[in-house]
Amino acid sequence: MLNHIRYAPTSGLKRGSVDPVPTDETTVIEVTEKSFLDEGSQLAIYYDFQIGNLDSAILRVYIDPGDGEYYQIPGIDEDLTLLTDAKEVYALPAYPTPGSSARLKITVQGTGDNTGSKLNLTLANRNN
Repeated sequence: MLNHIRYAPTSGLKRGSVDPVPTDETTVIEVTEKSFLDEGSQLAIYYDFQIGNLDSAILRVYIDPGDGEYYQIPGIDEDLTLLTDAKEVYALPAYPTPGSSARLKITVQGTGDNTGSKLNLTLANRNN
């Protein structure tokens, strides 16, 4: 896991991991605290990924604005296709969540043989 977080979180950190990375889409982190989603202006996803025997893995970010349905945040899936071992950060704007029951989740799905694969995620929010 990454030892140094460059962003100062405003509402703490959320962590999740999978070992090995599943080949079915699986939730790694789910945030249900509206304060975590509302206090920052940017979300930072830190990932530490080991590909093992996988061909690739894709991270997807979904938001439920409060209507009980998750919607994939457009464009992020293409940027978060993992093809090799990586320790990186992906920052995205925090989206307004008007509903009192807003939620966010990050999923992962690998392709191929998942032997030796692993993913650690840390989600932080910050103000620009």
